[in-house]
Amino acid sequence: MAANELLEQALKYAAAGWKLHPCRLDKTPYLKDWPGKATNDPDRIREWWSKWPDASIGCATGEASGMWVLDADLPDGPPEIKKMGLPETLTQQTGGGGFQYFWKNNGTEIRNSARKVGPGLDVRGSGGYVILPPSRHPSGDQYKWILKKKIIDAPAELVQKAAKPPAPERDRALPGDTTPYGQAALAQEITRLSAAMEGERNAALNQSAYVMGQLIAGGELNEGQARTALLSTALALGLGHQEATKTIESGFKGGSAKPRESDKHDKDDKHDKDDKDDKDETCRQKMTKDDRCRQKMTAEKRFEGNLTAELKQYCIENQGIFTNADIDREFGLTHRRDKQLRSLALARLEKELFIKKDPKVAGKWHILSSAVEWIDFENTSQDYFDLSLPLGLSSMVRLPQKCIVVVAGTSNAGKTALLLNLLKDNIDKPYDRIYLMSEMGPSEYRQRVERLNYDPAQWQARVKASSVTSGYDGKIMHHNRDGLSVIDFLEEIEGEYYKITSDIRQIYDALGSGIAVVALQKHSKATVGRGGEGTMEKARLYLTIDTLAHQPRSTISAIKIIKAKDYQGDNPNGLERHVEIRHGSEITPITKWMYCNAIQREQWIRHYEKKFAQDEPIQAGEKPSVYFMLESGKEVRIRDDQLQLWRDSFPNIDVDAELVKISQDSRKKGFLTDKYIFQIPGILSRKNKSRTVGF
Repeated sequence: MAANELLEQALKYAAAGWKLHPCRLDKTPYLKDWPGKATNDPDRIREWWSKWPDASIGCATGEASGMWVLDADLPDGPPEIKKMGLPETLTQQTGGGGFQYFWKNNGTEIRNSARKVGPGLDVRGSGGYVILPPSRHPSGDQYKWILKKKIIDAPAELVQKAAKPPAPERDRALPGDTTPYGQAALAQEITRLSAAMEGERNAALNQSAYVMGQLIAGGELNEGQARTALLSTALALGLGHQEATKTIESGFKGGSAKPRESDKHDKDDKHDKDDKDDKDETCRQKMTKDDRCRQKMTAEKRFEGNLTAELKQYCIENQGIFTNADIDREFGLTHRRDKQLRSLALARLEKELFIKKDPKVAGKWHILSSAVEWIDFENTSQDYFDLSLPLGLSSMVRLPQKCIVVVAGTSNAGKTALLLNLLKDNIDKPYDRIYLMSEMGPSEYRQRVERLNYDPAQWQARVKASSVTSGYDGKIMHHNRDGLSVIDFLEEIEGEYYKITSDIRQIYDALGSGIAVVALQKHSKATVGRGGEGTMEKARLYLTIDTLAHQPRSTISAIKIIKAKDYQGDNPNGLERHVEIRHGSEITPITKWMYCNAIQREQWIRHYEKKFAQDEPIQAGEKPSVYFMLESGKEVRIRDDQLQLWRDSFPNIDVDAELVKISQDSRKKGFLTDKYIFQIPGILSRKNKSRTVGF
């Protein structure tokens, strides 16, 4: 897919009034404040897609673009949609295989929600966004319109389910649709979660999120308030942001299936539900005996010491975010006067630039860390890591100490062969080598090594190998911080590919002066490996390997340079080289490094497949044969001597590139006759002449 196709489509959407913003392959926005920056201004859109030409097209939903979207995820969503019998409206199929239905924003406030409308059905409304065609999905598939209809009003029943629910007529203790019962339950769960021991924190977070999901579904608790409280507590406990977010969503999903309301639990209670004091008493009765005793014991307890000094030290020793509730729990602040002092202390720390207020969430703070390790040139090594790269890459790319190399390849394309040859080429270097493999067992590993024509005993003495599926950073930290570490390959369980980026970062952090070469799986249609563009961030060299053709005795693959940060001479980014891989270990170059677009890549594939079909050997230095389709349906190929004659006769044009275009046109239009041998040079002659006169 051409980058200009994305820009062209984005401009069409903008002309329709939709507010757009650029997104990464993993669907995360490039712009931090995307809700405030999403626009239909064509100049701004050109600017963004000039900076990020491959960016996915994000479209703000809700009032911003005048529509909201019903998202039906696999496997539960589509069957639910079928049950509803919805009318036809603009519909797209997402890259993940689900479907999204676009509806008019008719003035009813519709917010983002998950599974509120039904199983597998999410809503994208005010404050949300969706990805539009022809953007790519992390899986490698493409978003596409499957029903280009005018956007219509959604059925009233669907709008009612998706709309923000009106506040119940009962009293509310806090703004945001949280009842006293829900507030008491939230406080109790946060207390329990805060006390979770290391190793049990993720499970405790899931349990608390499950309980909160029940209360949210029962109308007792505001979802945003619960999510903020759980996430801030989880981060304070040391859980990662992505891990905690996923756990909270999982807990909410499980709990929402079993709604929990105070009235259901209090149906045998003899108190009058219409009396607010009795409601508060009911909530207090929900507390356990230990909770009431603890509350009584701490009711009059005051904080002892200098709270401002303690808070300053807290900010120095921690990083990230915290809330007022976090501070109250951390320092045991229960007395009203202590909480007033806490507010004053935080205001003072804000003036001293230790913290800043969150611009969106009241009572939330960001720590402004002042710790920095300044670079000392005198004690900084200027040496590059002594690594011999295959296929002539060493003369093109230099790699510093402490860096990541990523090799992303399709299945059976030759990743392991490339990595084993890399180890072989550096087996005598004065540093340690480790090989961490997630797919091969010891027997297959030994067979691969023997095919390299290297003595297994000598190999074992110089390369330490182990079957490992996770925790690569720990292995490198303890065993090989300053050497060559090869990971074949980095994978995630249950398709959690978004974690791969953070895994690569952890591997980088584990390095001393060494290098880690990380292999990833890659979808055949994707530009980069599983995990998306984030996997490119830490890499100084990023290679991809794609299978071009198979035969029983060998595989032809294309090795492409996606990213080379420190290159020598001409920029090698975008170059590729074709190789033949035999026995899973032997690598023989076929072509030189070259630029190869999608059309040319297809010509090469056809060339190799024809060679294999005719049982002809693949020779180094080959050029792809060009095949033409005659109007009769017959396929023909120009002889090599005739091709060379045309190259010599028409020096002003790239004859090979022009022949590829003619070949493509012959399949679309069928204009070549049996006299093609005379038609083709006529076309080339006109092209050659137009270049001569300057057109």
